[in-house]
Amino acid sequence: MRLVPRRTGMLSEAVALLDASQHFWRFAVQVEISKTYGRTEWREDLKRLLRRTGCDAKHVMFLFSDSQIKDEAFVEDINNILNAGEVPNMFAADEKMQVG
Repeated sequence: MRLVPRRTGMLSEAVALLDASQHFWRFAVQVEISKTYGRTEWREDLKRLLRRTGCDAKHVMFLFSDSQIKDEAFVEDINNILNAGEVPNMFAADEKMQVG
């Protein structure tokens, strides 16, 4: 997984997507934030992303901008992925068994 910090805006998003297409990234993923989007939806999106990169061995570029930060926990989760490679307690025991 490649996390690309970027400024908010249409041009910067286009540049990031162009960068993704020029490299070996097969998928560019960006969460869609809505009024009702919260921690539960964020965690489900992260689970899908991590399953795609880990279990399916897909090369994925995750696009996330400062305008998408609705909750400080979003930044904390990204920080955990960058520093430890995981988000503590994100997967329940039965979900871990399905992966293993």
